[in-house]
Amino acid sequence: MKTISSRQIGEMLAAAESSPRKRSHIIVHESHQEPVQRIMIGLKRGTYVRPHRHATVGEFGVVISGHCSLLCFDDDGNVTSRHEMGPAQQTSAYDLKENEWHSLIVMSDEAVFFECKAGPFDPDNASEFAAWALPEGDPGVPDYLDRMTTAQPG
Repeated sequence: MKTISSRQIGEMLAAAESSPRKRSHIIVHESHQEPVQRIMIGLKRGTYVRPHRHATVGEFGVVISGHCSLLCFDDDGNVTSRHEMGPAQQTSAYDLKENEWHSLIVMSDEAVFFECKAGPFDPDNASEFAAWALPEGDPGVPDYLDRMTTAQPG
């Protein structure tokens, strides 16, 4: 049995704070070959989760602490839905089907998120990033992220 302690979560969040991407993770599964891939992710405000989709697998996610907004998009990058996620929100978890464009925006100072997907994990085909979304590291990302923070469907 594997457990994840409060100390480990604190260390994960501290690592996220010092990371250029403002996130860190704890891999729960033992191998990329396992049929179920499980990961705990520590996120800090300002991390950019580029809109993406998974062609062959769905994704189940739970915001364990903090507040995140899950944005879903159509193929042209228009926001189709926005869901406020977290223990103090009306929704804490989601289950996406394959091929759904999505992104997670951290609304609180930090958040802890659990993600589960079918394996095995293939890093070359894990995610398709949206061509209409700025790539990580682009100088326009902070402004784009600000717009995503307040984006509404329609």
